[in-house]
Order: sequence, then structure tokens, then C-alpha cells
Amino acid sequence: MTEYLGNDLTKISNEIDKLALNLAVNETITSALIEKYIGISKDYNFFELQKAIATRDKEKIYNIISYFDAQPKQFSIIPAIITLYNFFSRVYMLAYTSGKSNQEICKELGIREFFLKDYSNALTNYPVTKTKMILQFLCEYDLKSKGVNQVNTNDSALLKELTWKILHC
Repeated sequence: MTEYLGNDLTKISNEIDKLALNLAVNETITSALIEKYIGISKDYNFFELQKAIATRDKEKIYNIISYFDAQPKQFSIIPAIITLYNFFSRVYMLAYTSGKSNQEICKELGIREFFLKDYSNALTNYPVTKTKMILQFLCEYDLKSKGVNQVNTNDSALLKELTWKILHC
């Protein structure tokens, strides 16, 4: 929920209250209920976008971006950039961990071993030179999202440009 709502405690509290009002007695909170009452989709979020970019799943990328585009008030490019930067900086670091065990690599990257395969696959799809370019793109679009060398471009358009550059670098 924090990925979607940010760190505004009042907003989080209000959304939790809204969810609680709609729950039946002893009903378990599921992702479907959260999606229904708060609007967070488990299929269309920044982590799914990250996964789609890492695997070069163009159809899924464009579906997620279209979903964000249809909800401009609920979408900000900043969390997308942060998520992607954190991911690709680890992919870049992974390139320089040869000869180490999986446990050592995971400790160095600050991830659980379960996720190592995702990072390894991303490194296969984006070798170190491309990963370095992606990190530069992310820095560039972080500045653009804050208005540096950019005039009147919305977050959705910036995300479309950014993902196109990532896929075609």
C-alpha cells in the first residue's frame, strides 16, 4: 500500500478505514479486496513494471503504462524511477560478483536468494553496458520529472519515453 499511497499517514489511515468499513466480520483482507476498495492493482504496479522491463515483456509493459495513463491522479513517475533505479543498480552490482556464492551475492546486494534469479535474468537481457545506460536514463528522467530541461510533460509521457529508451538501448 505504501508504494501506491506514499508515506502520507493521513491518506493511509483513511484508506485503511475505508477498507475496514467494507469488510465483513472476520473477513480476511485479500489483494482483491484491496484492489476493489483502495484501487491498488496487483497486476499494475511498479514492481510488476520492473519485472516486465527486466524480462522485456513489451505487452505487459504497455498494459501497465496504459493503466497508469488512465489514472493520472493516482500515478507519479517518482516511485517508478526509484523502483527501477534500485533494481538496475543491483543488476549492475551483480555483474561484478563473479566467483562468489549465491549467499554472498545476496548479502552484498541486500536481497533474498529467492530474487537472485530475477536479477540474473535482467543481467542477461541488459548486459553491464546497457545497465549503465539505463541507470543514466533513470537519473535523466528523475531530473525531467522535476522540471529540469522539461516543459509541460506529464508523468505518463515521461514513463513512456523512459521505457522506450530502456527497451531500445
